[in-house]
Amino acid sequence: MPSFLYVANRDSSDISIFQLNVDGSLDPVGPAVAAGQEVSSVAIHPSGKFAYALNSRSNSIGLYELDADSGGLSFRREFGTGARPEQMLIHPSGQFAFVSTTSIGNIGLYSIDGATGDLEEKHRLHAGATVTRIAMHPSGTSVYYGSPGDGVVLRFEFDQANLRLILRESAPAVPNPFDIAITPTGNFAYVCNVFNFMTIYPVDAVTGALGSGRSAPVVGAFFVAVDPMGRFAYAAMPNLNKVEAFVIGDSGELSSAGAVTTPSPASLTVDPSGKFVYVANGAANTIAAYTINQASGALEPLGIPVAAGSGPSGLIVVSLAA
Repeated sequence: MPSFLYVANRDSSDISIFQLNVDGSLDPVGPAVAAGQEVSSVAIHPSGKFAYALNSRSNSIGLYELDADSGGLSFRREFGTGARPEQMLIHPSGQFAFVSTTSIGNIGLYSIDGATGDLEEKHRLHAGATVTRIAMHPSGTSVYYGSPGDGVVLRFEFDQANLRLILRESAPAVPNPFDIAITPTGNFAYVCNVFNFMTIYPVDAVTGALGSGRSAPVVGAFFVAVDPMGRFAYAAMPNLNKVEAFVIGDSGELSSAGAVTTPSPASLTVDPSGKFVYVANGAANTIAAYTINQASGALEPLGIPVAAGSGPSGLIVVSLAA
């Protein structure tokens, strides 16, 4: 089963594709694929048949057919969105998608045609002054968003019968909540508060409801990712030029497992096997690869970083059934 890494290059408005080797190293797959203006992130349909590029400056989502053998992308068509789409999360069923739009502070709900990959907007919810990073509960029942201006984390319930998002909770957070990661079991949420402490929330694994948050001694994190087994978390700190590894305790607490130095990490992701971490170095226009020490969670550099396009940001790894 081949695995591929897709990189949204914001400044060059294209998508770099890499195949993952057995040891986690990366081989480029053809030239970069053209996208719309300032592509911010890429989403892959659970079927592995379609990819979606969120074009922030073009206010659109590009639909691509995905070749499971080569990992290549073929452009099909474009769909309009609200102003500055940033992130797209696809429901586990593959039938729906949630899209954050930064400038107008909305979360859009779309249906997905399973045969063609086409999108149709069903509902648009105003969630705050700006909406950048969103997260989804593994069950698909809830969507979470941090409101920087209000210093809160919001939970929206997905009413699938009526195709609506309904605000359920507003949990206090320190100022500037940004990126959010949910553990695979759905029982903890980690919220990056940029220059402040990270906040840990207990989450009801059935309903997705947020409990009372508590601060973790993690400062300067903009982006966070959790490994597929829920054992380790990784935080990207662009102003500190590092990525720090953490062991997740039974109650969700974070214990540092050391850090690696890398220039201006703008995004990061853990591959589905839980063996590797990939980091987009925004200022250096490279992708750094790391092996995860399965005992400690620490990161071990895997060769030298590979070249991407200009301004790499969103990353996603997918394993495809060829």
